[in-house]
Amino acid sequence: MVSRKQANEVRIELYGKRWRATLNWKGVRLRPTFDTRDEAEAWGNEQTIRMIRGQDIELPVGAKSYATTGVPTTIGELFEHTQRVHWLVGGPNGGPQKSWPKTEIAATLAIEAIGRNTRLSKLSVPIVENALRALEEKRGNTPRTTNRRIAALSVMFKEAVRLGAMPTVLPLKKAPECKEGRVFRITPAIEHEMLTWALANDREDFYDFLVFSLYLGQRENETLRLRLSESFGHPRDGYMDGVDFAIFPRGVASNKSTLTRAIPARAIVAEVVLRHRAKGKTKEARILDGLTKDKVAYAFAQMKADLLAQNHPDIVAQKRDGLPIGKDFVIHIMRNEFCSRLGDEGFTVAEIAEFSGHTDLKTCARYVKPNKVAHRARLLRKGKLTSDLPGGAVPSYAPTHPPEASKMTNLLISGESIDTISPEMVVRFVEFMKTAGLVPMLKEALTSTETSLA
Repeated sequence: MVSRKQANEVRIELYGKRWRATLNWKGVRLRPTFDTRDEAEAWGNEQTIRMIRGQDIELPVGAKSYATTGVPTTIGELFEHTQRVHWLVGGPNGGPQKSWPKTEIAATLAIEAIGRNTRLSKLSVPIVENALRALEEKRGNTPRTTNRRIAALSVMFKEAVRLGAMPTVLPLKKAPECKEGRVFRITPAIEHEMLTWALANDREDFYDFLVFSLYLGQRENETLRLRLSESFGHPRDGYMDGVDFAIFPRGVASNKSTLTRAIPARAIVAEVVLRHRAKGKTKEARILDGLTKDKVAYAFAQMKADLLAQNHPDIVAQKRDGLPIGKDFVIHIMRNEFCSRLGDEGFTVAEIAEFSGHTDLKTCARYVKPNKVAHRARLLRKGKLTSDLPGGAVPSYAPTHPPEASKMTNLLISGESIDTISPEMVVRFVEFMKTAGLVPMLKEALTSTETSLA
């Protein structure tokens, strides 16, 4: 019995607000979109029959395939075409352009905001600009970031005009540059509220993300990609494994920075890394495995809303004229805070750039304080100061609790005699609950106890 080769399956999936049918046949890949699922399935069934008969597949009436014509019809196809013929071959020796890692991030976010399946024939200046402004508002970006996205889109639109896919390049208006920039500072009080909020809401993974962001100074995507293998120091880099930690972000195209740098992990970071190592993960496993950008954005938005609802004094005090309270309180501000704290301690622009990974020293110049640099240099010459990074002690409310708190908690849970708990332990436990932001829970427990006794 001769087996007959089965035809390729037509895959139907929701793509934006339309339904897309995908199939591959005789080296040709088609991905037409339809208004309804029934239309997509009907076309797919027709092509399945044609493939079984060995016939060529047919596009829907009035449709043109990028695979057959080489002319992109959607902004997603235009991005893929532009990166293949321009960004990945326009650099030195015919390789990727030097700016490609940054361009890829800017262009990808822009086309996702517009809609990857949006047809080029339907694009207009209001559609693109409104999508970019909404993206800027959602992510808390500066106008400079929006202008980078506009620059990437302009390159794509010029390529579309050259191919005849668009009549003219959309005249996108650049956003006005922000002269003041972000000036928001995460004070110790705000940091305490952020970390305790994460633990009080049972978001230990978000707590770990906040710690990494504040004390390693990496960008959001770099932090989420960190692997356990990158938390081991090496003698040649000045870090001995088991004594100090170092983080080595991978220099891949998906990261904005391609610099490999070693960042001493202070105690608060070491606590997070050791806790994840103890879970028995492989060295190639992501430290924050299971945490995504969407989850981080959702948790940060909730935390910010709660802090604003409380009218946190340190947030209110940093309100800029003409802008709502907390406008600059965004995820990326934690990287700014990392650099700002180094500047407060007197680190030079070269030292800050070494730890932050900035390729342009001008970017780090705003964090440097000359009087602090001179003061730190004098202390170093006199041997009164070490070159270690400042701060970073493990807070008393960290997931790995101090022995006193753990012992107290175990006694309470086990139901042992109250005589085994000393007054000093009770005081320390109340202080621990207060530090961890769990005073409402403690008050509720005391109220329930008084009610039952009455």
